[in-house]
Amino acid sequence: ISYSGLSTEYFGFVKKVVKEVEKEGVPLLARTYFEQKLLLYLGLAPQWSTCVKCGRAPNRLAFLSIMSGGVLCVNCKTERESPIEVPVLELLQGILKLPVNFKNLKNLEKSWVSKEKYVKKAIKISEMFFFFFLPFEIKSLKFLKSLD
Repeated sequence: ISYSGLSTEYFGFVKKVVKEVEKEGVPLLARTYFEQKLLLYLGLAPQWSTCVKCGRAPNRLAFLSIMSGGVLCVNCKTERESPIEVPVLELLQGILKLPVNFKNLKNLEKSWVSKEKYVKKAIKISEMFFFFFLPFEIKSLKFLKSLD
């Protein structure tokens, strides 16, 4: 899944994730974290904070456009996009900003415990986005899934 232009930072990331799994176990959002960060290193990171067409931040309503690479605002959406709640976007943005430290990831999870429906949606959306851009099974991802 890599190409020759990837930096050593990418390989350092994979190494750190493996060490965090050994040290901290596998948090619920570990797979989502891995998917989002891997897309970032591959130059395919989703645009969760602003509309991919006009650049405006979504207020109360945004629409998921996997083909466009993130979210669309009310003005830019078409009938093909489905709505995505702002809390789900906030969670995905938070995951993408985290350094490789599963204690931070676990703290993020704790702050979302009462919002389980958003966590489930974020996990599903991340996976859909990931497999849209990488349409093959990654063996290490299969391993992470088995730990859930």
